[in-house]
Amino acid sequence: MSLERDIARKFLYDETTKPRLRPVVKVSTIGIALGILLILVSFFIIDGFKQEIRSKIDGFIGSVKISNPDNTFNRYTVPLDLPEGLTDSLTAIARSRDPEATVYTFADDMSLIKVDSAFRAVAFHGVDSLFNAHFFAKYMVEGEIPSFRDESDEEVLMSTTLASLFHLKVGDRCLSYFTDGESFKVRRLTVAGLFYTGFEEYDQALLVGDIRLVRSVAGFDDDQVGGIQIHLTDHNQVGPVFDHSFDYLAERNGQYEERYTMFTSEELYPGIFSWLGLLDANVYMILVLMIVVAGITMITGIIVLVLEKVRAIALLKTLGQSDKSLRRVFLHISAFVLGRGVLWGNALALLLAGIQMTWKPLKLDPSQYYTAYVPMEIRWETLLFTNLIIVISVLLLVLIPTRVIGKIHPAQVLRFE
Repeated sequence: MSLERDIARKFLYDETTKPRLRPVVKVSTIGIALGILLILVSFFIIDGFKQEIRSKIDGFIGSVKISNPDNTFNRYTVPLDLPEGLTDSLTAIARSRDPEATVYTFADDMSLIKVDSAFRAVAFHGVDSLFNAHFFAKYMVEGEIPSFRDESDEEVLMSTTLASLFHLKVGDRCLSYFTDGESFKVRRLTVAGLFYTGFEEYDQALLVGDIRLVRSVAGFDDDQVGGIQIHLTDHNQVGPVFDHSFDYLAERNGQYEERYTMFTSEELYPGIFSWLGLLDANVYMILVLMIVVAGITMITGIIVLVLEKVRAIALLKTLGQSDKSLRRVFLHISAFVLGRGVLWGNALALLLAGIQMTWKPLKLDPSQYYTAYVPMEIRWETLLFTNLIIVISVLLLVLIPTRVIGKIHPAQVLRFE
């Protein structure tokens, strides 16, 4: 083994006074590193997109939404009676799978905001004091998040997009008009804080306020809400929490004849989540293509090295070294080149991801991509899986050119020496 490693080292470097890696070794290393870089950055971006968009959708509408079944799809004008202890039981179910889960009640209504000559119809999303404040805290630009516990119910969170349209800033007041189709109810609102998520569908048309205000204009009783939202920080737990909650509510239906309907965020936004699923397919295609490219790069490099060292190989065979031993020599060379390429590729990918995650220099159009910058997320299991697949695949492909060694006949190669 030591002899084979020594021979491999000799083949890797030029025979000069100051040993340097052969050009073919450098080119192969660069090719492997660029392939690894492209694959890992693709995975980082896809994972980042999925996490960013899922977290925004779940932050706005909840991972699981429960409401009155008499409502039309994604509308919550028919109130849901809230039995005592229901939210506590759902919270226990959610936190059994996700300790950071939040469960809170909401009530939505359409509102017309008017400031001077500017006006716009918006969705007024009323929440209670248990709402997912951590989500909005990540995107706060100015002001503070209301607690929705005070006596006043006029404080609201508004996006910077709407604030710019109405020329409002933190502390300013505006009028909100609600209607039941026959009459208007007017409420004065105070802008407590400004946020910007980059999810234009919500930034352009959502106010977050107090559920008590919506109850008062919609005519709900104190024990009635528009629905219940369950927010989970771990999206992988949506299915188990949904199933457990469904069983619990079905049991209540049998005992008390209570009626509920449930949706996950994926059911409410199937188009977006289907798009995210297609991104997975694209990145796996890139993985396969890059493995093929990396394999061809390594095969080409090994063939060039074999051709350059054909006389040395013939001489070693004459001295009694077996084909199997010589193949191991070139496997050592392949492992060296592949190892350097993997290390450089990983280092560059992590560096680029760190720069983007810290300073976000790469921007996007939020109206098209639901985010203002290219999101990246480093998942170590993805990093390990990708590297293992590439290393194993390329080393297996390298076995192909090493079979050329068995076809080298010392007598034919050395007869002109």
